[in-house]
Amino acid sequence: MNSNQHTFVAVDDERLAAAIRSARKRIVFAAPGLGRRAGSALADAIARLSGQVTIILDADAEACRVGYGDPEALQALHDAASRQQLPLRRQAGLRIGVLIADDSVLIWSPIARSVEAEREHEQPNGLALSGPVTEVCSTAMGADGTSTLPRDAEIGHVPLTPQDLKETLSDLKRNPPAPFDLARRTRVFSSRFQFVEFEIRGAQWTERKINLSSVLVNADLPEALRDLLDTQIRPYQEKEEPSFEVPHLVAGIRAFDKEAKRIHVPATQSQVLNYWAEIRDRYLIHLPGFGWLIKRDELDAFREASAGFEETLRAWVDAFRKHVAGREDSLVKDIVAAIKERLSRSNQRQKLEDLELEAEVRKGLARMRVIEPRVRVVLKNIAWESTRDAEFQRALEQALPERDREGWFEEFTAARERTPKQSTR
Repeated sequence: MNSNQHTFVAVDDERLAAAIRSARKRIVFAAPGLGRRAGSALADAIARLSGQVTIILDADAEACRVGYGDPEALQALHDAASRQQLPLRRQAGLRIGVLIADDSVLIWSPIARSVEAEREHEQPNGLALSGPVTEVCSTAMGADGTSTLPRDAEIGHVPLTPQDLKETLSDLKRNPPAPFDLARRTRVFSSRFQFVEFEIRGAQWTERKINLSSVLVNADLPEALRDLLDTQIRPYQEKEEPSFEVPHLVAGIRAFDKEAKRIHVPATQSQVLNYWAEIRDRYLIHLPGFGWLIKRDELDAFREASAGFEETLRAWVDAFRKHVAGREDSLVKDIVAAIKERLSRSNQRQKLEDLELEAEVRKGLARMRVIEPRVRVVLKNIAWESTRDAEFQRALEQALPERDREGWFEEFTAARERTPKQSTR
C-alpha cells in the first residue's frame, strides 16, 4: 500500500479500493462513509477474508449529503455484510479515515465532496504507514483478531443496525445529496409544503359531449332561437352507469390478496373517481383561495397513489371503450334518426338534405376518443412572500393544526450547487 515508499500521499476512492484489494490476511476500515469503488472492494473482501474484516462507519444521512459517502455504496456494503453475517459498526461524528490492510496503514482526512473534488497526486491528505503501528490501531478499533472486544473499542462500539441503515437511506431518498460550492453563498427559503395542481384527463366519459352544428340539431326551431340553445349531444349517457372490473384501491393504495395478486372489483365511473377523492383527501390540504398543499415528506406516497389510480382509471376506460364499441353503429343510427326527424320539420331541409349526417356524427365520436386517461400533477414551491401574507397565514391556520404548522418554513444561508465543470481548486 505504501506506493513508492511515500509517507504523505493523496488518498482517494481508487487508492482505497486498490489497498483493500491488496489485503491477504485482514482489513480494518473506519471512515465517515465510503465511495463506490472502495465499497465494492470492501464487499469483495468480506467474502474473501471471512472473519477478518472490521468496518466502522458514521453512516448518517448528513454525512452522505455533505459528501463523505455514497448511499448506493452503503446499501451494497450492507447487503454483502448481511450475506456473510458480518456486523457493521457505527461511530457518530467520525471524521477521520483509517484503513489497515495486512501490515500497512492508511490514515487520511476524508474529503467532503460537496466542498472539494478528489485529491490529486500532489495534494496529500493522508499518511501511509507500516509496521507495529498497525497493531496499535487495530487494538484501539477492536478489530477481529485482537484482545479488545468491540464494546470496549475506542470507536465503533455501537452496531450499525438494519433499521439505522433503512432510516438513513429513506432520509437520503427524500432529500438526496447534491454538490455545493461554499464559496458562493446566498440567503434561501425552504418550506415543508408545496402547492399541487392536478388534472384527471380522460375520465368523464358518461358526461362527454359531441358538438354538432346548431343548424342540424336545432333545425326545427325558429332561427332567432336556433343559436341560443345547447347543440351538444351526450352519446354515452345511460340510465344506469355501466360497471367494469378494475384494480381495487384502498385509501389510494393498491390492494392485493394473500397470494400477492391484484384484487379486482366491479366499479362505475363515479366509484373510480371516488378513488381519486380518497387520495386527494388523504394527502392534500385545501387552502380556499390559494389551492392545494402537500407535505414534502408525503410526496413519494402521493406519487405512488396517483400511479395506482391512473392504472385503475386506464383499466376502466379500456373496458368502457370496448363496451361502447359494440354498440356504436346503433348509437350513430339513433342520433342520425333524431336529427333527420328535426330536419323534416325545418324550412332548411332542402338545403341540408345532402349533408352526410352519419359521417358528421362519427367524426364527433372520434374526437371524443382522442383524450387518453391520465393523472397530471404539477408541483410548485411556496413563495417567500406567502410567509408574510396575512391572508395566506389565516388560511393555513384554518386548514392545519398548530403541530403541523410548527417550523413549516425556514430561512438560512446556503451554498449554491456546484456543477461538475466548476473547478474546486
